[in-house]
Amino acid sequence: GKVWAQSSSPVPPHGFPEAFPSQDLMFNRGRRASSHDVFLGRDPCEVTGAPLGRAGSTPVSSAWLGRFTWPRNIVSPGALRAGEVYYWRVDAVGADGVVKGETWCFRVSAGGEDDLDVPWNMATGIHSCATRPAG
Repeated sequence: GKVWAQSSSPVPPHGFPEAFPSQDLMFNRGRRASSHDVFLGRDPCEVTGAPLGRAGSTPVSSAWLGRFTWPRNIVSPGALRAGEVYYWRVDAVGADGVVKGETWCFRVSAGGEDDLDVPWNMATGIHSCATRPAG
C-alpha cells in the first residue's frame, strides 16, 4: 500500500467516541521517518498549533509527549479523564525535516474499562470531533 509522508492510521481512530481511560496511542510511520513527535491535549488549538519539533528533548509545547524513535509507534500517555475529548497529532521526523501530521481526536468513555457502548461496527451518533473551537 501507499506510504504517506505524514503519520497515518491513528488508533484510536479519528472521532472514536469510546476510548479507554488507559488508552494507548498507535499510528503508522510516516515515509522515511526515523522518529515521531507526539502531541496530546484537550485544546485542539494547542495541539494543532504546536510548533514543529527540533532535535533534543526540549519540549516544543505543553502538549508534546516526546520524540519516539522508530520502530516505537505505540505511546502510553497515562490516565485520561473519562468523558473528555482529546486531540492528538504525530509529526514524522526524518533526515529531510519534519512533516506535520493531521490533528485527530477521540472521546474517553464516561464508563469504566468494561463499560463501552459502541457496537461492533462502531455505528454511533457521533461522527467526528471538531478540530477547531466553534466561534
